[in-house]
Amino acid sequence: MTGHPLWSHVRAAFLCLVVAGNLLYAVPFPRKHVEDDIRDEWRSDDLDMWYRWIGGVLPYDRPAFGEVVIDASNALHDLGQLVHSPVKPFFRTLRTTQQWGLFGIVAEAPEALVVEALIEGEWVEIERRLHPEHDWRDPVFRYRRVRGTWDTVRKDKPAPLYDAFCRWTAQLAFADFPRATRVRVSRHRSFIMAPWEHEVIEPKVVNDQEFTREQARLWVVR
Repeated sequence: MTGHPLWSHVRAAFLCLVVAGNLLYAVPFPRKHVEDDIRDEWRSDDLDMWYRWIGGVLPYDRPAFGEVVIDASNALHDLGQLVHSPVKPFFRTLRTTQQWGLFGIVAEAPEALVVEALIEGEWVEIERRLHPEHDWRDPVFRYRRVRGTWDTVRKDKPAPLYDAFCRWTAQLAFADFPRATRVRVSRHRSFIMAPWEHEVIEPKVVNDQEFTREQARLWVVR
């Protein structure tokens, strides 16, 4: 038994509105307006990189290029507010603001967890995420609930949970490497270069913490 023709049309129209609304809200416009007080620092590394790529064919210098990009970003942000306005109240009311743009955020400077142990006066790298050889306890560190303690740290501003994670990791390392006298836990930030760029940039070490056996004990059991 088929439904009433009017209901079929109403249901089809409602589904079209839902799909169209999600597609409209998924358009990746800039989320924030660049304020005047941060224009000089806003994405300066990215602007430097972009200017290296295309600066040779532009009629203005690097500072002017930055101003043009920021003005364009602000214009797109304002356009996005206008485009999203018909459906924004609906998503805000239902708290369903997830954008559906695939790969909307790409890590331009991926980071890897690195664990080193000082054994007989020499630092030995025992763990580096995604390294085929330095894979000590790698299944533990890549487990999603563990990875969230070190892979979601704000740049250069680790939370107390990260400190506890480092101490816990050091404890495990001391247990598995009895000859180790110190353990160092850090994150190495790499930089992705364009295919035509041949500059070699060494990874930047961030959030590094070093422990002796006594220092590795968690504060709750001291």
